[in-house]
Amino acid sequence: KSYDERWTPTQVEHCYTWHPSNITDQVDMYGSGGLYPGDGFVMDVPLSLVEADSQLSDLQTWHWIDQATRAVIVELNTLNPNVNMITNIRLLFEFLPSGQIRATTNVFAFRTIWLSLSVMMDDDLPLFVYHVAIVALFSVWSSYVFWTIKKTGPVTWFSYMWNVVDLVGILLFVTLCIIRVVTFVSAGQEPTMQPELAAVTELFVPYSKLVPDLQRADDVMAFLGLFCWLKAFKYFSLSHFFGPLVRVTERGLQQLAKFGTLLCSLFLGFAICLHIGFGAQVEMYDTLGGSFLALFFMLSGSVDLGVLFDTHNALATALFAIYVVLIYFVLFNLFMAVILDVHMLVQIEQAGSGQGAKAGEARKNPMLLFLFTYWHKLKGIVLIGNEPEAAVGFPDEQFINLNLLPGIVRSRLMQKIDNAIGTLEELEGPGAGVRQGGQLQTVETLKQKWWSGEGEGEEYVSRVQLQRCLDQDADLRELLGMERAIDVIRRFRVDQGPDPYDQISRLQDAVFSKLDLLEKDDGVKFEEAETLKMVAVGLSEALTDVQNAWREELTNCLESAATLSEGLIQLTKRLERVQLNFNKIESDVSNQYGK
Repeated sequence: KSYDERWTPTQVEHCYTWHPSNITDQVDMYGSGGLYPGDGFVMDVPLSLVEADSQLSDLQTWHWIDQATRAVIVELNTLNPNVNMITNIRLLFEFLPSGQIRATTNVFAFRTIWLSLSVMMDDDLPLFVYHVAIVALFSVWSSYVFWTIKKTGPVTWFSYMWNVVDLVGILLFVTLCIIRVVTFVSAGQEPTMQPELAAVTELFVPYSKLVPDLQRADDVMAFLGLFCWLKAFKYFSLSHFFGPLVRVTERGLQQLAKFGTLLCSLFLGFAICLHIGFGAQVEMYDTLGGSFLALFFMLSGSVDLGVLFDTHNALATALFAIYVVLIYFVLFNLFMAVILDVHMLVQIEQAGSGQGAKAGEARKNPMLLFLFTYWHKLKGIVLIGNEPEAAVGFPDEQFINLNLLPGIVRSRLMQKIDNAIGTLEELEGPGAGVRQGGQLQTVETLKQKWWSGEGEGEEYVSRVQLQRCLDQDADLRELLGMERAIDVIRRFRVDQGPDPYDQISRLQDAVFSKLDLLEKDDGVKFEEAETLKMVAVGLSEALTDVQNAWREELTNCLESAATLSEGLIQLTKRLERVQLNFNKIESDVSNQYGK
């Protein structure tokens, strides 16, 4: 494949022969007219200015560039040894079918440390150590994230938005590492890209082969930096100042996604209209993508609309009017309504949670509480057991039977404890548990500890569990009128004594034995028994009188209610008659004056 003429000079004859990309050391390049591959006809410009001028003159004389030439790509590299920076420059000259010559320039600069890890260690050892530390930290973080996915389950884990942000950051970092490894391998396999040959000017080094991977790595790193900074919002939610704003962002993302879909669909319609109507007259709208981006910049007023109205086309005025009405007057107000609605919901929820907790606890920062507790843990100070004796009570006051508590308190406690056990089983599995005191406590063991009793139906709850329930539920505190669990236990606790049935049986045995002894004694009189019988009869008669009086009063109340009901019915009928008379009077008056 050669198109050289018969008397072409020998020194440029090879320039007229077609070569594949592995011989030309070129890569594809995009231009305005299309994609140009690395295959083609190549010329290596010599270092000598005289030789270069001679060869270029011969190429011009012998028509190296003719009517069949579609594009000419010029590639050169520069090296700054002071900062070890390499710049790859590619110039594209396109000969379009319309007769235009359009030039495109691609310039990409990168440091030599991205050619080899050994170069990074020699030139910038702190940077190499920093990269190793970052890889190690990301590896630990990735292991922790995948461990939490396995522990909590994929469905539960992915339901939290910030977990998805963490996973995206990990995937971006893995992608970045893969691209870097591919770049190092590609540079190591290229003989001319060895670090010691970087300053040899006689060799042409095809750095353009590495530019796509290096540029792709920079793009991935840019997104990685963005997601790492977005991760900071996850911890801003712990602050009372930034927390509401973060909650608004979390709640509003779904609504904003719907709003963004609506906005992009409208912008696409406007972009198609601009491209069809003004693409041939205004350069800004000659492509669909340019028209789409121009609509976004039009919102900030950075687009010159004069060129649009200079066309003196009625379509421009109509299109601008429709754009202003739909975007500025409708969609902008819809956007503000979405944000305000979500913000109001967050404020209402926080106000409700603030009323449900104590005033002092509502102002506590969770992160500060964790740091405070962890600091005392490091010092060996246990904060849980340091309660005053007045709030703890005596050892026999640490548990209470659930059946002794009011029904609403019992139901709330049972619901909270069952939810805690269910959550533990869901997260850890059927045979799971928690580690306490160096031993693994299974779910069944925890159930036996939480629901402890001597017989069936005897379920006990501890003072700590009851106090936690009171702290979390303001309605219970208001209903019971107490804030301390020890007061609730003392109020509803009944001391356990001997078995009453056993005591009654013993009493009966003692009474019968004494009656046997009295029957054997002939001088015993039963005057006291007759007195007791009289008292019992009197009590029975008094109870009967009270019951009869109660029934009589109840009958009177029912009769009064029936009388009152009849009176109300008669009053309603008379009010209806008054209404009819009033309507008749009003009709007569209107007819009389109307005539």
